[in-house]
Amino acid sequence: NAYNNLQQRLHTLNNLGLALQRLDRLDEAERYLRESLRLYRARHGDEGPQVAMAHSRLGDGLRRQGELAEAAELYERALELLRASGDEDSRAFSLTRAGLALVRQDQGEFAVADRLWRQDLEQLRARRGPDHPEVARLLNNLGTNARFLGEYQRAEELFAEALRIQREKLPAEHLATATTLHNLAILEMSL
Repeated sequence: NAYNNLQQRLHTLNNLGLALQRLDRLDEAERYLRESLRLYRARHGDEGPQVAMAHSRLGDGLRRQGELAEAAELYERALELLRASGDEDSRAFSLTRAGLALVRQDQGEFAVADRLWRQDLEQLRARRGPDHPEVARLLNNLGTNARFLGEYQRAEELFAEALRIQREKLPAEHLATATTLHNLAILEMSL
């Protein structure tokens, strides 16, 4: 019964933290996500996929707050924990690596972000196929990063491939397609 109570409390803290993040109440979300991480560690030690995802969720919140150094540490620790538990092919690993890539991009470490996005793209293509909408999302992220690197031709090719997938796989008015079109327009204005 004590185990069930702890599990319920963990679920509640986690869900409350995520809901507050979505509402942009980031300071409040951070408090709940830190408490959730503390309890996951108390329950599971500092190992396993649940603890890894608690690190990653807190990293997401801190990244959005601009606390990039701590967010990077949390993402890196989450990736270590997921590797140790054999979860390198999981969606959790991919999302955590994407969070770390965004941090590196925000820190101006575009080459590091590019390497992380490429690893994620390779893994996702192997897992979901070359024309999955999530592949298009990663191509879009890679295109944005290539633009930051000044690799305009490569950025255009990545955006074009993302747009092709989105037009084939998503409804015409999908937000992801609009985002890619927007990114192409920004690229054109950069030239």
